[in-house]
Amino acid sequence: MVEKLVNKIIEEAKEKSKRIIEDGKKEFEKKLEIEKEKVDKEFEDRLKVEKKKIDEEIEREIINYKLEIEKEILKYKNQIVEKVFEKLEEKFNKFLDENFEEILKNFVENIGEKDIQIIVPEGKNINLNYRFLNNKNVKNSFKIKSKNWEIDFSWGNIKKIFEDDIKEKINELMKF
Repeated sequence: MVEKLVNKIIEEAKEKSKRIIEDGKKEFEKKLEIEKEKVDKEFEDRLKVEKKKIDEEIEREIINYKLEIEKEILKYKNQIVEKVFEKLEEKFNKFLDENFEEILKNFVENIGEKDIQIIVPEGKNINLNYRFLNNKNVKNSFKIKSKNWEIDFSWGNIKKIFEDDIKEKINELMKF
């Protein structure tokens, strides 16, 4: 009988230890699951933060790259504009040289005043009945002066008048 009692106690102790072990396993698995979820959440949160940082950095890099490209494009556009202005200046000077007296005559006739002084480049001989002054500092241009006003017909002044319109037309042609 004692043996039966001992066996029963041992059996009950085994079952109890099994339940304790199973309960311990369940409790461990529950805690493990909670910790795993906590770690997963922390990982997801950190991942989101790092992804946001990386996305922001990529966006900054893209913006900086676009700005550099736009600067390069603007640089090339400006070079083209300058070349166009150089060509226009060459054509203006050639046209003025070939038609100097005719252009000057048209100006003088449209002014309609007789008391004027005309300043032309040194070496230019003009056949008009006005007072002419040859000036070595005047190149590819002429000046007409009266007591109250002065006209300076030169590429620099023509460019000032039409520069914005010319640049606008060039930019319209270069849109891409």
